[in-house]
Amino acid sequence: MNPLCPCRKVLFISHFPSPSSHSHATAARPRDGRPGPEQANRPRCGRQGTGDGAKARADAKDPRKAAIGNETDRQDPRRTTKAKQQAARGPRRQHLKRTDEKLHSGKLAISSQGDCGRPLGLYFHPWDKSKLYVADAKNGILSIDLDTRRVQILVNAHQPGNGIAPLTFVDDLVVLSNGSVFFTDLSKKFGYDDVEAEVMEARPNGRLFHFSPSDGSLHTALEGLHGANGVCVGPNEEFLLVAELTRARVTRYYLKGPKAGTVDTFAQNLPGLPDNITPSSRGGYWVGFGALRDNGVLDMMAGLPWLRALVYKSKLMASIKALVQKHGMIVELDASGQIVRSLHDPNGVVVTSSTTVLDLGDTFLIGSYYAPYITVCTM
Repeated sequence: MNPLCPCRKVLFISHFPSPSSHSHATAARPRDGRPGPEQANRPRCGRQGTGDGAKARADAKDPRKAAIGNETDRQDPRRTTKAKQQAARGPRRQHLKRTDEKLHSGKLAISSQGDCGRPLGLYFHPWDKSKLYVADAKNGILSIDLDTRRVQILVNAHQPGNGIAPLTFVDDLVVLSNGSVFFTDLSKKFGYDDVEAEVMEARPNGRLFHFSPSDGSLHTALEGLHGANGVCVGPNEEFLLVAELTRARVTRYYLKGPKAGTVDTFAQNLPGLPDNITPSSRGGYWVGFGALRDNGVLDMMAGLPWLRALVYKSKLMASIKALVQKHGMIVELDASGQIVRSLHDPNGVVVTSSTTVLDLGDTFLIGSYYAPYITVCTM
């Protein structure tokens, strides 16, 4: 095996200037803790005056309440400790939530109860590079005009239409030359926050969808996929490759020719649970792996559904995850689906896991589930 060396970490800060109709959930504060001039007139997110800090300020205006509060703190030292810990952490952050009535217009509404979307897949339009498409795990398929900064929701995950059930876990996407979008829904049962449940159940809950921009229609291209994860388009847009997370394989779906609409297995028995698939500079494909199968833990439970259910329901997932070795690995497949090269970080020092690979020839950019940076590997 080839070590991932030399590698270096690159801090990755994801920032896209929001349209004027959007609001930022948080903003930086100066070191002295006072709000900066840009925050003076900025509206706060969520409900105000309902937190512990607001109550304390209100009580401070009434000496009787302040005295009662101090007496309570003396009686229960845990309350004082908790308040100090909260003060050290600073004000609680509120989040942005997309509400159903705002989804079609692409506007953001502010809520203290929801949370932001989860962009898992990015893809530029093949010939119009000012258009960036996003696979948002919780909200659906978005289109961003980089010139005007306009965000358009193409597929509403909550109301996809055409009799299709809500999309639970939108994962990855590709855009063809005619503007058609193919994307995966990893599971129709478990969402982004329950990916461990999907891995443990390992049932054919995944789907592949086709969105046509010409008429706005959405159709199911494939069903019965085992954790439909990454998707990649083949040469001349002849076929698509879809990574099946819980089957450690890659499935090929034909778009053109006599096999159009049919599927076959492109690669199987892979050494880990595959995530994204991207083109390699040598005519093949790179596959990233979130976890490996090297110690046999996952394989041992594969044929024992009762054991998988027991592990998940008994809250033993932390123990199982601890047994999965930290081993960063990416694998290159040739045009026929055979493994021709693999790069490793055996101890997971820099690459603890890999989600995707961008092949720039003699340099690779490697994403990860856990690391707050992108790894740059120069061969």
